[in-house]
Amino acid sequence: MSFNSSNNFSHQWFSSKQSSFPFDFASSDIFLKAVKYSNETELSFKRFCETRAGSSLKPFDLGCSKLSNILKNVALEGNISKIAEMDCFMVGLCSYLEMCMHNGDRARQEGALNNFSKQIDCLKGIKRFCSNYKTYESYIPQIQAAVPGVDRQFAQGLPLDSVHRSLNSIIASLRNMNFANYLSPEYSELLNTRETSLKRAKALHAQQQIAFMDRYSADFPIDSQSEIFLNKRDALVKSIDSVLEKTALALSAKGDKSQELNSSKKTKSAPDIER
Repeated sequence: MSFNSSNNFSHQWFSSKQSSFPFDFASSDIFLKAVKYSNETELSFKRFCETRAGSSLKPFDLGCSKLSNILKNVALEGNISKIAEMDCFMVGLCSYLEMCMHNGDRARQEGALNNFSKQIDCLKGIKRFCSNYKTYESYIPQIQAAVPGVDRQFAQGLPLDSVHRSLNSIIASLRNMNFANYLSPEYSELLNTRETSLKRAKALHAQQQIAFMDRYSADFPIDSQSEIFLNKRDALVKSIDSVLEKTALALSAKGDKSQELNSSKKTKSAPDIER
């Protein structure tokens, strides 16, 4: 497959995956700005691949830095659905870059697209979950379906629902994107910012679960879910607050602070919301 053919295939693939994504914020100014920066970043990387001139990576690095800043601003708003939408745009850029990096290697390109396809499907599931289970009443079946002692469904004191599983899957995928280490420090930082944003989304979701479980434990005090939750509630709140504080610091600070966050060791004194 030629270089231009790889580019076209990547764009066609992402357009088809994106067409069924349940966007709500795509027409907002910050999302339109993200699309503009993403297109500019793609173009600069295409030029770099064509010329292999070191100086041509500078516009690419600048574009990655701009996108990192947008991601940080969105994550700090605390809207899980919006974080998922912005990350979907980032998947589009990452898939393009991977296709370029592996141009001529059909097997690696197919593997990369399968990985990104799962990421978009996970993000789509998060969006739909946020829409369908936004109230306590709608979330009750999720609590009752999480049977304590079965497949770790309630091991941490909260339901291990599809939002947690999807975010875990995307974060694991990001950690496997090793080529970023030799492509550009700014691109590595963009991936680290994606990971930090998704970790913040996990903590925000867990925070909402705490509110739902507070009501559930009052309504159904003899259920095993209520007993386990109440036994772990204080430790859960402490762990969630810690993640929110760390991610807010990393997303607010200048420089490569999200790398510092993502490489730091976790404490074992409380249920690990980051897992």
